Amino acid sequence: MSSPKPKPTAQLLADCRRDYEQARSPEARAAVQAQADRAQARLDHGFARPDGAR
Repeated sequence: MSSPKPKPTAQLLADCRRDYEQARSPEARAAVQAQADRAQARLDHGFARPDGAR
């Protein structure tokens, strides 16, 4: 069984924005914000490309 292909970072950030707006609790928003921060840091430091290519 192969592992699922990771989402492109730009798509992950878009999903995080949507999830943040739909979050019902401060804890859920904090979790989404942490995920978005990690994805943005990967882009900022060159560990990922927006299109998910390597």
